[in-house]
Amino acid sequence: MAVKPYNINPGTRGVNGFALQAETTCVQVQFDANVEATYTVPGTLPLGQIGMIGQIEPGSNPNNQPTAHNKYIAVFRYGKKVAADVVVAVNATAALPTTNAFAANTGELFPEAYNVKAGDVIHAISDTNDMTMSIAIYHIVE
Repeated sequence: MAVKPYNINPGTRGVNGFALQAETTCVQVQFDANVEATYTVPGTLPLGQIGMIGQIEPGSNPNNQPTAHNKYIAVFRYGKKVAADVVVAVNATAALPTTNAFAANTGELFPEAYNVKAGDVIHAISDTNDMTMSIAIYHIVE
């Protein structure tokens, strides 16, 4: 069996392994200790991009179809100003761990990125003053 190379775009036979496209939106926050910050993912699209529309089945009533949303990747970066923890959640309250035992939590400690859609709310909290975080939103083209 021959091994085939991975091509992200078989038409051009190329892989862009250098960088992401320029982000659609970028926001930053500097935390107050134990105070949750929230950010609603916008529906803004890059210039020239077409937004999602509902999928229509043949013979179906368009009003009965689920609403499709513009999809994005939210990429998180954390500042090195202070030693701190940051917990991030989507559409749920972000909470810092409080006990010396493992417990279920709606958020994750220092996530790198999440798939999100327009209208999702990103929640973040830090245990220390002056910790910084940025969110870069990249539109997903399907």
